Amino acid sequence: MVSERVSKRTSIKIQLVLVLVGVLLFVGILGAVSGPLSVALRESGVWQVPISLGMLSGIASVIIAIFFIVWFANRLINPLEKLSRVAARISAGELSARAQITSRNEIGVLSTTFNQMADQLEAKIKSLEEAIKLKDEFISISAHNLKNPLVVMEGHLERLLSERHPPQEQAAHSLLELSNQVLHLQQITSKLLIAAEAQGKMFSMEPQPNDWVRVAQEVIDEFKPIAEKKKIRLSAKFSAHEIQSVFDKKYLTEVWENLIDNAIKFTPTGGRVMVRVTERKNLVLGEVRDTGIGIPPDELKKVFLPFHRVQNVLDADYSGIGLGLYVVKLILAEQGGKIKVQSEPGRGTRVRFMLPK
Repeated sequence: MVSERVSKRTSIKIQLVLVLVGVLLFVGILGAVSGPLSVALRESGVWQVPISLGMLSGIASVIIAIFFIVWFANRLINPLEKLSRVAARISAGELSARAQITSRNEIGVLSTTFNQMADQLEAKIKSLEEAIKLKDEFISISAHNLKNPLVVMEGHLERLLSERHPPQEQAAHSLLELSNQVLHLQQITSKLLIAAEAQGKMFSMEPQPNDWVRVAQEVIDEFKPIAEKKKIRLSAKFSAHEIQSVFDKKYLTEVWENLIDNAIKFTPTGGRVMVRVTERKNLVLGEVRDTGIGIPPDELKKVFLPFHRVQNVLDADYSGIGLGLYVVKLILAEQGGKIKVQSEPGRGTRVRFMLPK
C-alpha cells in the first residue's frame, strides 16, 4: 500500500512537471512569432478582432500540448506503476505475481527482465523451502529409526545385567538380538553417510576389476538367514560363473544390499526373491525380483526421492528411512549406470540396473 501511494504521488508530480515544461516551451515559441504576425495582419486589414492571433494560437497550442504530454506521461508511468504494484505483491509473499506488460519498448524489456528475475527468485525460494523440509524430515526419520534399535539394545542389556547368571538360552537370545540391532544401526548409518557423500559430491570410489557373481553371491549369503526366518525362498541365477568388469566393490555391495533387503522386507512369508546377473555387449545387468506387496502406479515416480516412503509401506508400518533406492540411484549414476523399477500392487516388484563394463 505504501509503495502504491508513493508511485501515484510520483506519477502526479512527473505529469505536472511535464505539463509545466510544455506550457513554457510553447508559450515561449509562440510569443516569439505571434507578435510580428499579428501586427502585420492588422495593418493589412485582415485581422481586426481585439483578441490577438498569438493569444488564440497560444491557447490552442497549450491545450494540444497538455493533451499529448498527459498521454505520453500515462504511457510512460502506467507500466511503471504496474511494475511497482507487482513488486509490492512479491515482497508481501505472493511469489507467483508477474507484470503483464506486452509493449516492445524499453518498458516492455524491463518488464520481461523483471519477470525473469521473479521466476528465478520463486524457484530459489521453493528450492530452499524444499531443502528445509527435507532437513526436518531427515532429523525426524533418522532420530526415530536410530532410537528404535537403541531402545531394543537397552532392554536386552538391562536384562543381561540384572541377573548375575542368566540362563544360557536367554543370554544367547539377547546377544543375537543385540547383534541384529547393531547390524540394523550399521545399515542406517551407511545409508546416511552415502547420502551425505552424494549431496556433497564427495564419493570416494575406487573402481577395480571385480567379479559381479562373487559380489552378488556374498550379499545373498548375508541375507539368507533373514529370508529363511521369514520362510522366503531367496534364489540366484547368473549367466556365467564369472562376470568381470571394473567397479567399486564397496558401493556395488551397497546396491545389492539395499535391493535385496527391500525385496525381503516387503515380501510376505512364503514368498520368493530372485536375483539375476547377465551380460549384454558392454553392459552388466543386475536384477532383483520379488513376489511382495508391490508399489502403486502413482508412487513409482517418487521411489527415488530422498526420505520418500510408499503409502502402502506406511500403512503396514515397515521400518526404514526412505533412503534405500535414493542411495542406489546415486551410486549407479556416479559410475555411469541406470536403474528402472517395475511393480504391480499385490504381485511384486522388479528392479533392474545396469553398469558399463
